[in-house]
Formats: sequence, structure tokens, C-alpha cells
Amino acid sequence: MARRSKAQREHSRVSMAPINATRGDEENTIPAPTDSDDSRSVVSGVSSLASRASDSVRCVVDARVADLKNTIHNVRRQCKRAKTAASGLRAKAKSAAAEAEDARADAARKDRLIDALRRDKHMFYMRNQRASQKLDSAVDDAQSFSLKEKGVFTPRVREMTRNLTAICKVPIVNVGAVIETCAKGFRKTLIGGSMDKHSASRIALEGHVASDMQLVQEIHEASGKQNY
Repeated sequence: MARRSKAQREHSRVSMAPINATRGDEENTIPAPTDSDDSRSVVSGVSSLASRASDSVRCVVDARVADLKNTIHNVRRQCKRAKTAASGLRAKAKSAAAEAEDARADAARKDRLIDALRRDKHMFYMRNQRASQKLDSAVDDAQSFSLKEKGVFTPRVREMTRNLTAICKVPIVNVGAVIETCAKGFRKTLIGGSMDKHSASRIALEGHVASDMQLVQEIHEASGKQNY
């Protein structure tokens, strides 16, 4: 038969103490119990011990169940908070992605605007350069007077030479000097050569020939009209 441990013996002693106390009182007041009384006392003590053990186990189980319920409640609360936090993070991530997309689109628009401004700047720069060149050319043209174009006296110079000789009665040898004097008076710089007496003579002769040809043509036209 296995020996009981010290704790088991102590527990049995404590459990049997009320029974022994009752038994002692009965011994002091009544005659010595019989064998049947001892059996009933033992059964009653064992039943009381079993009831106490059952109550103790029930208390332990109830405490454990309450602890598990509390743990489950806490875990559920943690899971709920975690889900809420995850939902918030997903919303923030979605908002951040939308903001990033808007930022990329805005950057693309700004890049296109910068490219357009650069093209406009280049266009205005080239236009300004051409305008400056045209202005310089216009100033030069305003301050100069060209007698020749591609080595030939211009029609305007030829007409002026004929007018000087025919209308103003300027001698052929003085036509060039008169043109230079007029240019200086108007603050013009003569370019393209000068007018010498030979050139003035040829231009005047061309005028006479043209005048004669025109006269002959008018005579022919007048004769044709009379014959008609």
C-alpha cells in the first residue's frame, strides 16, 4: 500500500478535525460509540471532505474561467483596435497615393508649362534679335543713300540726273557735285560709288533718246488716227 505524503496527511487531519471534535464531545456526554456509529462518522467525514474538495475545485475552475473570459475580452479589444488602426492606415495610404498622383500630374503640367515658356522665350529672343537687326538696318538706310544697286545706277538716281540737267539746267560736269551737296544737306551718306561727268552724260543722253523715241511714237500714233 502506497504511503501518503505529508501534505495529504495534514489535509486529512484538518478535514477530520471537526469529526474528531464532535466525536470527543459525544464521548464526554454519551457512552462509547458502537461499530455502527463509527462507520456513520467515517462516511459523514468523507462526504464532508468530498464536498469541500468539490467546492475548492469549483472555485478554482470558476476563477480560471473568469480569467480566460477576461483574457478573451482583452484579446478581442486588441483585435478590434488593430483592425481600426489597420483601416486607418489603409485610408492614409490611399490618401497618400492620391496625393502622390496629384503631385505627379501637377509636376507634369508644370514641366509642360516650363517647356512652353522656354519656347516662347526663345521665340521672343529671336524676334527681338531680328527686330534689332531690322532697326539697325532701317537706321542705316535712313542715314544713307545708295546710288547703285548691283553696280548699276538706280532708276531713281537716273531720273534725278535727268531732272537736274533738263529742268534745273545743271551742267553735266556738276551733276555729281550737286547730288553730293544735296545728300550732305539732308545728312545722308552716299554709298555705292559716285556720279562722274561720263555717267551723267550717258544718263542725260538716254533721256534725250527716250524722249525722241516717245516723240516718234506719238507722231506715229497721231498719223494712224488721222488715216483712220
